[in-house]
Amino acid sequence: MLHNENTDEAIGTAFKFLDNHLQKLLGVSPYQYYGEDLVDYAFSPKTGVLQLGTDPNEQIGLRNFFSGANAIFRNPTAHRFIKHDLLIAASVIAMVNAMSKMATQIASEKP
Repeated sequence: MLHNENTDEAIGTAFKFLDNHLQKLLGVSPYQYYGEDLVDYAFSPKTGVLQLGTDPNEQIGLRNFFSGANAIFRNPTAHRFIKHDLLIAASVIAMVNAMSKMATQIASEKP
């Protein structure tokens, strides 16, 4: 998609992948949890399924990171046409990839 400079679609697809990935890791339906509710279910400091097991502030930061990325990058492309430059789009897609790997690692370390 990026080779066609369709950056909003590429970013939107990356975040759909991330939602789907989190739903599979957590064993929940896409109709049950998505978007902000999915982030809370996964990463809420006291009740989230995926806990870092480190300083509580790091858990808050993890939850805020996932929530903020959704709000800043996913939501605008879901509701209107956004023309990000290619470098920004590639960076956002790389960030989403890192986020999915972080979630997988945290899930694999769960007791």
